[in-house]
Amino acid sequence: MKKDKRKKGSFFSLLIKNYIAFTVVNVILVLSIFSLGTLALGAHLKMAKGDISSSVKLLEKGQYERVKPYTLVGPKGYFEILDKNNKVVYTSDQKRSRGVYTKGELECIQDYTGNVYRFCSRYKDPDDQPLVVVQSEHYEENHRRSDYFQIFDQNRDVVMASTNAPEKRHYTKREFTYLTNDLDDDLEISKYTFEGNDGKDYKLIMNMTFSDQRSLAAYSHGLIVIDIGIILCYILSIFGFVLWLSRKIKKPLYTLSNAMQAFADGDRNQEVKYKGSAEFVQICDSFNNMSEQLRESEQAKIKMEEQRQKMLADISHDLKTPITTIQGYAKALADEMIAPENQKKYLNKIYGKSVELTDLINTFYEYSKLEHPDFSFSLQPIEIYEFLREYLAGRYEEISDKGFELELDIPEKHALCKIDAPQLKRGFDNIVNNSIKHNPKGTKLFVHVSEEHDQTGKAAVQIIFADNGVGIPEDIALSIFDPFVVGDDSRNSAQGSGLGLSISKKIIEGHGGRITLERNQTREHKTVFKIWIPQEE
Repeated sequence: MKKDKRKKGSFFSLLIKNYIAFTVVNVILVLSIFSLGTLALGAHLKMAKGDISSSVKLLEKGQYERVKPYTLVGPKGYFEILDKNNKVVYTSDQKRSRGVYTKGELECIQDYTGNVYRFCSRYKDPDDQPLVVVQSEHYEENHRRSDYFQIFDQNRDVVMASTNAPEKRHYTKREFTYLTNDLDDDLEISKYTFEGNDGKDYKLIMNMTFSDQRSLAAYSHGLIVIDIGIILCYILSIFGFVLWLSRKIKKPLYTLSNAMQAFADGDRNQEVKYKGSAEFVQICDSFNNMSEQLRESEQAKIKMEEQRQKMLADISHDLKTPITTIQGYAKALADEMIAPENQKKYLNKIYGKSVELTDLINTFYEYSKLEHPDFSFSLQPIEIYEFLREYLAGRYEEISDKGFELELDIPEKHALCKIDAPQLKRGFDNIVNNSIKHNPKGTKLFVHVSEEHDQTGKAAVQIIFADNGVGIPEDIALSIFDPFVVGDDSRNSAQGSGLGLSISKKIIEGHGGRITLERNQTREHKTVFKIWIPQEE
């Protein structure tokens, strides 16, 4: 199925797509404003980065004085360098330097690098005695696992621990301070081991604080300003999105409203062209279809009125011709203008014209009866092959007497069809009579019957009525089944009313069947009518 290029998805999907785009834009906008704002604040307030990567080379070279403490450990922090004997060889703050660290103290200080983190929680036991829980967890990508836990009492003694916890049962005050990271001045301590260019191992002890109160207040104020900016940008983006959405909805509605108003004012050639969401395209197509149907309906109404007037004129003409002839002959006889020996001849002509007039009236009656909404066919299951044999056998002598040949191809088969026998015979009569009337003597009539499938795929009996006569003119082939359609000189020569094939079509369609005129003429047959009658299931 070819995709309609005018349709750009449903309105719902279009709304979702644009809402997603709107959300993505807003997220990018928020992240950009927040990132740029925080970077600007950090640069302005000289916030510590807490990253030693920029200081590693200086540390390895022993150029400790070139390391910027503010950047490494924050405005109130300080760092110390320990040698292999855990003795302080350099400190950024002499007033707070410890001079030397014990092995136990260093073991309690958390490594700066690595995937192990310690968490400290404080509780009280049922006796209202303070307890401290230290839990160590190991992180690997998106997975974490608990390494061990320890529970301490107020004397820093381990009262409970997991099996894989350190075996140490009592901690000094400073060890416990490092273990719980509970230092003064809100400092956080960690260690980093590195090898100097002299080949010796050193330890970097970082007592970190990332901001002072003044910087935090300024930073908080800056974040508030950033938040206000984000909110204002979001409100503006919502306003823009609403305007865009309003335009998307109003455009097709405005176009459709103008077209409907013009249509109401009498302009029937309105066509709405719109590319956009499938729903609006469908609405515009529905309007175009309605406009086209109304236009066709008006044209059909005009054509129907013309056909009605033509029908009345044709009926009047067809009735007037024999009546005029009867009146003329009757007047001549009444005025004794006809010699006695010729009176019988004129009476026979009057009788012949009255028979012709009766046939015309009966034809008009049959057509009007089929047109009546209360008319219905009396359908009965009948063996169609046998029915056709009997019908053609009954007409064989008449056809032969008029100088025509009849060739049959009806196989010895059986098929039941629900038909109204008298009506179907009348339909076949009109087809056969049409061939006899409009072809010269010596024409061969051909009838073929077979089992086929109709256009819906259902089992049907196909009946072909054909002849090798003069054929049907191309100018009337398309409208051959319309009422009062006859050849150019047929009406003037009183060869028929032009209702025969129209009646046949109505009868066959009333049986649920179909009749067509094959326009591809062959050398063997010039006129071919194909009829499909559905089989009884």
